[in-house]
This record gives sequence, structure tokens and C-alpha cells, in this order.
Amino acid sequence: MFEKFTSEDRGNFRQRYLDTFGFFRNEDKEPLLVKLVSIDGVVTFVDKRGIEYTLYPDSDKEIGFQFLPPKSGMFNTDEGAVYVQRSAARQFQRGISGRNTTFYLLDGERFVPVTVNFTWLEKIFYEKITAASAMKAFLARNIPSVAVSKQFSINADGQLYVFSKACGKMLDGTKERVLFKLDDPSLFKTEIKDALSGIINVEFA
Repeated sequence: MFEKFTSEDRGNFRQRYLDTFGFFRNEDKEPLLVKLVSIDGVVTFVDKRGIEYTLYPDSDKEIGFQFLPPKSGMFNTDEGAVYVQRSAARQFQRGISGRNTTFYLLDGERFVPVTVNFTWLEKIFYEKITAASAMKAFLARNIPSVAVSKQFSINADGQLYVFSKACGKMLDGTKERVLFKLDDPSLFKTEIKDALSGIINVEFA
């Protein structure tokens, strides 16, 4: 969601986006991941290096922020699968912050909380590793976990999760096919097959 900063709406803008992360967009320039640290007569924001910027209200140009919505889901990173979980607190905050979102790295055996910061936001939302490349790295044991879709992930022991809840097991995995056994065979077969369609053959025990 793209938002411009205006004098008329600065009160609501402050309530929605103070202390949240988003991409600063300045017309044709590359979007810059930033954190909004002060919103009053102007918006003050910083990048990952700590460099401070200022945006004045009511620009005639298409200058503003593309905010990251705090939605729950699984994402691939170069360190494994990360579960982004939206919390119920501070619902009026529309961008991602440490107050309304928690990140959990599936480190191989369990979900471990990691800090909502520039490093993890770049890994999750900027680098964007595909399920296909992540699955290849996972089967080669180069990463400890993989997100096969926004719902499903697998850890190093083969445990299959729907979000953060265990729902089955990967019994075997090769470059050609994976074999799953679901805790409830009536659930998730279609979703898992769809997620891995075109990536690898899926079978169920």
C-alpha cells in the first residue's frame, strides 16, 4: 500500500506508521527500506546504516512510502524458513513493527524468535528466495528448513508444519520426489500438491 504524507492526514499517518518499516519511494529511484522514527510536521526516517532522511508534507511528486502489511505467512531466506506472525496488539498500526509482528526462524528443530529489524526484513521481503530454489537447497542440506508455500514448511527432521503447527512428516526426499505422511490424511493433500506443483513430485504414504 502506497501512502503519501499530507498535512491534512498527518495525525492518522502518525498513528498508523510511526515506528514501522516500509519502502521509501522517490519516483524512478530504487525503493529504499526504511524505518519511520518521527512523524510530526515532517516525517523522519532512517535506513539500515542509520542515515537519517526527512520528508515534508504535500509533495506534488509521487513521493511516499510503500508499507509492508503485517500478514502472517511462511517465507524463505538464506538461513531457512521464517514464520511471520501478526499479533493482535495495536491493530491500528498498518505497517510492520516489532509491536504487531513477530518473526520465527525454523532453525531445524524448532521455531526461534528473531528480531524484527532491517536484516530480517531484507531477507524476507527484499531478497525473495523462491520455493523452487529453497527446496533444492533444503534437499541438499544447505539450509535447515524450507517454506514450500505461505502456509507450509519442513524442518531438518522432516517435520511438516502448517504455519507453526505440526501436521505431518516428510518420510523421504530426493531431487525427483518427496514422500509425506499426514497426521490427518483428509487434510492438506491438495494444498501441498499445489504448492509443489512444477517443483517436485509429491507422494503420500
